[in-house]
Amino acid sequence: ELKDFSPQDIYIVDKIIARNAINIFTGYYRSGKTWIVLQLLKSILSGKFYRYDVFGEHKILYWNGENSEEGIISRLKAINLHPGPNFNFICRFPLNLENLVQVETLSTYLDLKKIDILVLDPLRAFFEGNENKSEVIRKVFSTLKTQFCDKGITVILTHHLGKFLVKENEGDLESRPKSLRARGSSDIGASADIV
Repeated sequence: ELKDFSPQDIYIVDKIIARNAINIFTGYYRSGKTWIVLQLLKSILSGKFYRYDVFGEHKILYWNGENSEEGIISRLKAINLHPGPNFNFICRFPLNLENLVQVETLSTYLDLKKIDILVLDPLRAFFEGNENKSEVIRKVFSTLKTQFCDKGITVILTHHLGKFLVKENEGDLESRPKSLRARGSSDIGASADIV
């Protein structure tokens, strides 16, 4: 089905970020997910992500549900990424993906501002239900698809791997188990387009 499509029809960042789809970056706590995503966003705005092509021009809203505004501003300064007409951010302001009124309001806002990339970091900060229940996760991802992806908005999420996989007193990545199981229902990975 894809043979008649060019990469720019399928991807924003070639082979890494699918266009009008749900993309997830997953990793351990404090492993650099936010840094990588912010660097990715800077690269999308500049038109190149390392050796990968970036297709088209984009407007981005980055929403962080865990870190303070000061913490994110510090990271943005460190990588020389500044808010402007094509990039803005929100920190710790409540958004519940299970609340259709909030989601529809956000969807309308993104449409009015012509924002085509929405980043939610981390996923768990944006819904209240049990992340281990498939029906909750399917509903959240269905909402992301219908309210954003189907309307031409690419969604990028970060998601934590389970803390229980880290052995006590072993903090470096090399000492952690090799199985990188995401926290919560397996439908989190199964419902995404790229993980």
